Amino acid sequence: MFKKNYLFLFCLISLSPSVTAEESIGRFNIKEVKECKNKFGNTIAYSTCLDSVLSDKARKVKTWEKSINLKLQEAVSINGRRDAVVLFKKSSQSFKKFTEDNCKWQYLSLLPDINVAANMSKECHVFMTVQRIHELQQLNDFEFY
Repeated sequence: MFKKNYLFLFCLISLSPSVTAEESIGRFNIKEVKECKNKFGNTIAYSTCLDSVLSDKARKVKTWEKSINLKLQEAVSINGRRDAVVLFKKSSQSFKKFTEDNCKWQYLSLLPDINVAANMSKECHVFMTVQRIHELQQLNDFEFY
């Protein structure tokens, strides 16, 4: 039997309008990546700019993860079950590993041009991190108890 929260979440996902191409997060349609491309013409400066974007996005992911973790901890104090906290931490670690592997194959596919490969890998990391931020923001609105 579904708990009412799960049923609500299922209905919310099922009834939400489909996302159009313009609304989706396009890999090369991330504002900060576009700004780096427009601002810096050479690959090394562009790479440095991507590093700062990625660093900023990584901080945001950590912030959202901490927020959800706090909500899950609050739920533990109500229902006494720690399973969700443990699995959330594991899923966060798995996401990081998936991101590394996903971006690494893209890097390797563009070798021997190391500059292009490195920038593609950084763009991949930014894109996946932005996707994760959006997912965590949506989950943060959910009440876990």
